[in-house]
Amino acid sequence: MQGILAGRYRLDRQLGKGGMGSVWLAEHLALNSWVAIKLMDPSIAATAEGAERFKREAQAAASLRSQHVVQVLDYGVHETTPFLVMELLQGQSLADCLEREKRLTPERTLAIITQVARAIGRAHAAGIVHRDLKPDNIFLLREDDQELAKVLDFGIAKTTGARFGGMETRTGVTMGTPYYMSPEQVEGKKALDHRSDLWSLAVITCECMTGVRPFDGETFGELLLNICARPVLPPSSQGLQLPGFDQWFAKAANRDPAQRFNSAQEMAAALADVVAGRARIGAPLSAPQPTQAMSPQTAALAGAIPARTVSDGSTADALEVRVPMQQSRVWPAVLGGLVLLVIGLGVWLQFGRAKSEHAQADSAKLAASAASASAAVTVGTAASSALSASSAAEIGSKPASKTAHFPLSVAEAREAKPSSAAPTARAAAVPSSANAGAAQSKTERCYADPFTGQIRVAGAGHTADSFACRQNAFTGAYQRQ
Repeated sequence: MQGILAGRYRLDRQLGKGGMGSVWLAEHLALNSWVAIKLMDPSIAATAEGAERFKREAQAAASLRSQHVVQVLDYGVHETTPFLVMELLQGQSLADCLEREKRLTPERTLAIITQVARAIGRAHAAGIVHRDLKPDNIFLLREDDQELAKVLDFGIAKTTGARFGGMETRTGVTMGTPYYMSPEQVEGKKALDHRSDLWSLAVITCECMTGVRPFDGETFGELLLNICARPVLPPSSQGLQLPGFDQWFAKAANRDPAQRFNSAQEMAAALADVVAGRARIGAPLSAPQPTQAMSPQTAALAGAIPARTVSDGSTADALEVRVPMQQSRVWPAVLGGLVLLVIGLGVWLQFGRAKSEHAQADSAKLAASAASASAAVTVGTAASSALSASSAAEIGSKPASKTAHFPLSVAEAREAKPSSAAPTARAAAVPSSANAGAAQSKTERCYADPFTGQIRVAGAGHTADSFACRQNAFTGAYQRQ
């Protein structure tokens, strides 16, 4: 498009193209000065929402009086095409600078970020959230041998002041450039405030320091996962050796907006402390942030949308996606807990089965042992009774003097006194009673059964190991004397 615009601007040549339109070099015919004119894309201008958004950019930029915000000179509509007249800047964008120099020194990064923080701090104070901070929208120019940074493109700014009423973003509309969007912006939350810009500024700062974007991906889905869910790698993992910067970035790009810095000025001041070496390394600026789960809608969005969704094919445009939003859920954690529960239940059942089998085997062994012991006791008792009977009969039929010559021990031999009536030594023993009125029992010669241990009356074959014993009057069992 070339010619006269609105009767006073002559378009010379196109300088660039973005998501909402193109930027042209133009000459103001009345003032003989050069300006930059942004023409809205005809397809967007045909929609009421697009035209209102373009007008809002003009109003937002014009309301901010700062040397770090591009100055808006005029606004109008030529036929059906809205246009915005801005000051012409001579220099380069921060994106072009990074592409050529790869990374910047901490001191130069601090100077740029401090100026950008002043600009967006002024916007936040006026109730304006930029929502599309990125290196392409930061312009660097030389002024009095100093590098001056200016913020451009308030085209998708969210405004809440009375002058911009009715232009709030609807829930479920995701707007911005993917690499620099905050988690809440990715999910299209309506409750979006200035802290979303602070996230974007932190990402830009990290890219200037390290030369790489902290959040990237081969696909749009992978990028969203890195922003919303996966662990955040510290800048030092990219080779940046600046003490305290990892802690600064952990706070500035915290997934929880409440854990970020309160303002752009506070954020820039903390960065100045880090660059100057005044940051306390032993006391991090923030605790390690937790990994948050993406909502099911965002996860579905991550797998369904390509990396670029702009109509004009440009690579630095804002992305707009419409998706119904809900609160984030932690389905991965729930599934993990169920898996652990099932595994634990299986182990418990297996252990219980094995324990039951061992218990049954032990019970069988105990039963067998008890049966064997019972049988042995029964046999032993029967044998004892038979031996007792036979011994008694044998004692009654043989002379008592025959067992008197075979004492069990020396002590018992000493107790045995010779008598003139020796043949009846056993019969001469003194009887004793176990209790009052109990029957008396006589002293006998007994032996210990080698199998059962029971004391039995000694017979003919057990005279060598016999000892003195006495029969219990109540139980009938023999006991040692």
